[in-house]
Amino acid sequence: PVSFGDIAYALLDFVVDTNEKGEFGFKVKNIDERCVVRRFYPDPETSRAAHYLRLNDVVVAVGNIDARAHPFSAVVQKISKFSARHLPVALRVARPLIDDEYYPLPPGAP
Repeated sequence: PVSFGDIAYALLDFVVDTNEKGEFGFKVKNIDERCVVRRFYPDPETSRAAHYLRLNDVVVAVGNIDARAHPFSAVVQKISKFSARHLPVALRVARPLIDDEYYPLPPGAP
């Protein structure tokens, strides 16, 4: 998507690897059936995902699955399958293009 409402988005592709425990280091929230990145753990400095993702990124694809065509629960389940197998996951995200003061980068992020 180019925009959701008045906010423009950039589409970005990442491959996120798991840590030793099989965790990607990010949590998502269901916002209007969209899978939205809301938190990094254990913290933004040690989360592998924080090097790629930002808060409020909207997951639009997981591997070969178009997240926009599936309910939130199916998207989370697909991400969880990669985590359970300690495999990296390919994600396409829509990143809102808003100023950095409101939307700061986590430490070490591109």
